[in-house]
Amino acid sequence: MDTQKGLLEDLIKHVAKQVNGIGDAAAGAVAVYFGSLELFLVASQGDLEKIKNIKEHQILSDKQISGLLSLIAVLPKNYGIRGLWVSLLVGDFIKSAEENLKSINLDNLMLNPLLIRALNMKSANHVLDFFLYQSISRSIVTSWGMRVEEILVKSGAEHIPRNEPGGFDIKKVVGDLVYYIQVKSGTNTMNVDMIRYLNQKLTELETINPNMKGVLGLTYGKRNQVSGQIMGNLADPEERLKVGEELWDFISGEEGYFFKVLDILAETSRNRLKKNFFDQIIEKYDEIRAEWVNRYHGLDEESVDLFMNEYLGTTQRGNAK
Repeated sequence: MDTQKGLLEDLIKHVAKQVNGIGDAAAGAVAVYFGSLELFLVASQGDLEKIKNIKEHQILSDKQISGLLSLIAVLPKNYGIRGLWVSLLVGDFIKSAEENLKSINLDNLMLNPLLIRALNMKSANHVLDFFLYQSISRSIVTSWGMRVEEILVKSGAEHIPRNEPGGFDIKKVVGDLVYYIQVKSGTNTMNVDMIRYLNQKLTELETINPNMKGVLGLTYGKRNQVSGQIMGNLADPEERLKVGEELWDFISGEEGYFFKVLDILAETSRNRLKKNFFDQIIEKYDEIRAEWVNRYHGLDEESVDLFMNEYLGTTQRGNAK
């Protein structure tokens, strides 16, 4: 399938399936009906009513048509297929981050009593500050890592089929060469053992086929910011390393694409966030602190001891110290 055609059909299906009741088959029919992004972005109720099955029955209900038109109406009109994919994936990421933040409460915050004592946290504010922000950042970084890899795929890379060499995340075909890329987020995300393992996979890959090349791709940063561990241990970093702008422009085949992505991220964030994300974090912090006060009768050191006693299943405060 033509790459652009496949991207377009997948994009339309992705949008359509966000409407309640539209499954794979109906979304696929919508995707096949529209031959271009431009036509999809100006779709009308009449257009959607014309999508029928082999028995000439209308596929979408009036309610589904209304829901799909509402989604189409807010899609950016000037991004192109790749840019719109970036916007959609970032929008999904924002929605997931907000939902995860909303779901956090005192019971699922996973307060670690060992760290509380090891770091001598003497007030509830210390405890909640540390564990709430740790929980949020861990969840967001993990989620973003998966999302950014998919953004790279929609920007010009490909997923690696199971029957092809492992140890890499995505691939990029350039002429007769196939570049297998291990994706890492920043410039200090690999230790020496990880780099040695990557070197082993690079050697194995290029022994299989001289037209296969291995690459370490870092999604942000500059070469002069890459850790000494990577630069000192990666085999031939000048050829095998692509950092930040280099990676994004290589994947897309478009100079300056990295900066386009940054602009799309910023605009999507402004449009999709219900309110400033850090304001939402503060609200969550206040909510959890109120839970703590209600349960442990304050925010002082005694309240921390009460938490420790509850965790240890004893009312003898001395045993928790």
